[in-house]
Amino acid sequence: MNRKLKYLIPYLSFIGSALVVLFLDFGLVIPLSESDGALYGYFPQGIYIMPIIWLVIMCFPIAWIIFNEEKFNLPEEPPKRKVGLFIITFTGLFILILIFRTLIIWKYNGPYEKMSMIFFLLFQILLVEQVSLTRYGLKARAPWQEWKKDLKYIGYLILVVVILLTPIFIIALLVFFPQVEILLSQIVPPNVLILISFPFQTIAVGISEELMFRGYLYENLKENDANYSLKSHFYFWILFNSLIFGLFHIPWYIEFSEATFFTIPPENISPMITRIVSTGAFGLFMCLIYEFTKSLRITILIHGLWNTLGAFLGSMFLFIDFSVIDTIGMDQYILFGFLALLPLLIGLIVLLKTPRFLAKRLKYKGFNAFHNSPLIRNETP
Repeated sequence: MNRKLKYLIPYLSFIGSALVVLFLDFGLVIPLSESDGALYGYFPQGIYIMPIIWLVIMCFPIAWIIFNEEKFNLPEEPPKRKVGLFIITFTGLFILILIFRTLIIWKYNGPYEKMSMIFFLLFQILLVEQVSLTRYGLKARAPWQEWKKDLKYIGYLILVVVILLTPIFIIALLVFFPQVEILLSQIVPPNVLILISFPFQTIAVGISEELMFRGYLYENLKENDANYSLKSHFYFWILFNSLIFGLFHIPWYIEFSEATFFTIPPENISPMITRIVSTGAFGLFMCLIYEFTKSLRITILIHGLWNTLGAFLGSMFLFIDFSVIDTIGMDQYILFGFLALLPLLIGLIVLLKTPRFLAKRLKYKGFNAFHNSPLIRNETP
């Protein structure tokens, strides 16, 4: 294959498939009204059919590529690159994806660029860089025993999160009861149809974002850093990865401007910063899980489950008037802070320790590799 064409294929596949999703909608849309409740809250312009069809169609070639990576004749030892060169490459990829992500969100109010992202990443990894997907924790033909261990890991993790959150929710309910009572009276039943989005959240969103950030970005940053075994470098790259993942969600707050085309209105800045911090924190936790397990399957499934349950539970609060929060008194905040401070601190410490603890308990190879590194032994490389 022509060398220049090989380097262009990831970009051509992404741009071409993203343009198809963006423009070939054929006007097929299911109109919604306020009587449709939560679905109308999420899709006030209606549900476009074609982006969903394109996503399903693209699943087939993507699945073929993932399950037939040996046909790319990958070398046993991929060449190492300098961190600076990789960051330049990733920055170009990141900006291009953000542009199309913004345009598609503008049109559909949904992230339908995900399968195009997967095309981009697969061709970049397998064709251009010639690296096995196993290096990024995505093992296509994993035996049932590995899946079983991953599911057990997720089950234990959910149990820990529920146990840690329960006392905090109880304290919040007791302290803010007058306001909570008003909010509860406005809650609508959650829309069960939202649970149907789990395959999309897992296959499209989960694979694209986890492969891009926890796999491709994080693995390359640490593998090409000669000093990664130092604690400072380890924490820096995890925080850097989490920040970039948070910035990936900025397109939700970008609006069209005739003067500058892209603009972020002042009223969008506060929720945008909140979104960057919250998604960055989620990305940090996913990074820790990946670091100690080296299994992208776990983070993909958790990502899909998190997004689906978040949308499902969020559908209950779409039509709530949150102005009642303004009636919360300073005495309530102080009381909540006093009662919840210790559970919050304990919960945060336990939560950050859990990924490593579970990886050790379930005997993941990723934990063993990390445990034997100079970082853990407090040695210098």
